[in-house]
Amino acid sequence: INGVEVINGSAFGSDSVSVLLSSPAFAPLPAFQWLTSLREDTASVTEDGTAVTVSYVGAVEGTTELICTADAISATGTLIESVPVTGATIEVVGNGTITGIVTLEEATNHTGIVVILTDENGTPVTTATTAADGAFSFTVEPGSYFVRADADGYVTVASEPIVVVGGTTEDMGTAVLAAGDVNADDVVDLLDITDFAARYNDAVTNATDFDRSGAHDLLDFTALVDNLDLVGPTNWTN
Repeated sequence: INGVEVINGSAFGSDSVSVLLSSPAFAPLPAFQWLTSLREDTASVTEDGTAVTVSYVGAVEGTTELICTADAISATGTLIESVPVTGATIEVVGNGTITGIVTLEEATNHTGIVVILTDENGTPVTTATTAADGAFSFTVEPGSYFVRADADGYVTVASEPIVVVGGTTEDMGTAVLAAGDVNADDVVDLLDITDFAARYNDAVTNATDFDRSGAHDLLDFTALVDNLDLVGPTNWTN
């Protein structure tokens, strides 16, 4: 609720927690109260246990002090005892940034290379496309990520894990995509040579026009042969 999640603990059984958004008498807003209680047919609690677990979502960056008080209240609403609770210092950190450059080894304009950001489990988070100079950036929550990049006619490139800390920028440097992957299987081999030859007199596409010149020529074929037997993804290098 409003960035606060309250989950019932084990001390008072399985009853749900009630949250009161009104301000307690001892503190102004944005303080709030929550209630958890024993069922009427439940014996008294005599052992240590977790009453509630409270999670906060920070709205802005900064540091704040969390002050807590636990009040034991009877079924009739009478205060039995007020118990001081150790508070905490909460630091809210902002997002971080990942930047880098990806270029095509045979081209001078690097617009439109697809850059994919995944989490530490390999699940896609978001994508970006490069500018003419190959630059890209992601704004992300703190955590561990991978980045890979791909373009038609080129072998993919992939990074090692990138750990992002809130409020900082991780610069990945420059990665260069290798040309020659005509059939998009991330391998440059004889099949790509065959496909290139078969398409030589067809309409020009990025899959075979590695230098993005708008024509099939000897430069494209030479680039393919130079990278023969290359297997992707290649390593991201700074």
